[in-house]
Amino acid sequence: IRPEKVPEYQWGQFAHMRFTENWKKMQERNTENQKKHTMPHVCGRKRISRRRNEIKIKTGKTPRRAEFFIEIRTKPNGSFVCEEAKERVEALTTLLNQNPHNTNNVTASLDDEYAQVFGPESPGRVRCVGRGPTPSKLVCRSTANRQDVENSEMVVELNTQVSELSDSFIQQIIGTSTGEQVIISFIKAESGEFSRIEWRRFEEFSEVTEESEFQNLALVVMDMKMVDTKVVARDEEMVVDTVEVEDGRVRGYGGGDGG
Repeated sequence: IRPEKVPEYQWGQFAHMRFTENWKKMQERNTENQKKHTMPHVCGRKRISRRRNEIKIKTGKTPRRAEFFIEIRTKPNGSFVCEEAKERVEALTTLLNQNPHNTNNVTASLDDEYAQVFGPESPGRVRCVGRGPTPSKLVCRSTANRQDVENSEMVVELNTQVSELSDSFIQQIIGTSTGEQVIISFIKAESGEFSRIEWRRFEEFSEVTEESEFQNLALVVMDMKMVDTKVVARDEEMVVDTVEVEDGRVRGYGGGDGG
């Protein structure tokens, strides 16, 4: 009986195809291959890609091959589909527990937990990832993902070093310089060696200091960012002459009050 959602012309083609010799041979081959499966999964007729996507929606991350194997070989009551699957799950669980904070977000790689338990991949397919990926593509993807992780770690390390240099630089200037020297130092930093220093960090330091001089000074320095650094560098002596610190406030900047 033709389903209502299937067009009549498609149903005719499908019915004809089911009675061809090629279809019968494929059925026999699939039946024999199915008998060789010693660890059947519990997905039923649902595709592996659909089941993996359901897990991703539920957990917020794409499961690795080891995690996915455990998921689809475990029955709803917590038991396993067979004794062999139970042994494999125990081995995979041990490896996963040894590296619980794996953040590479890589579904499969040539040396992941699944490969360590089940061995290398056969030519032409990658187990537990569905149709599409091949071992050769897996090698390229694994190499690219590993390089991305290394680059990310390097960026984090460099940002940390820059942050530490910024803190040290600001503390040194504020702790050992007068108000005028602080302003000139930060003018030089805008176009010099410390051009990557975050100016907001200087403002944060000025907010926690007890001296009101530096609280007002922070506003002046932030305002100086709007001045062309080339002009400031050329007229540095003029800036020194016009900046005065009086009664805890910076005056004389730009011809008026700097605070």
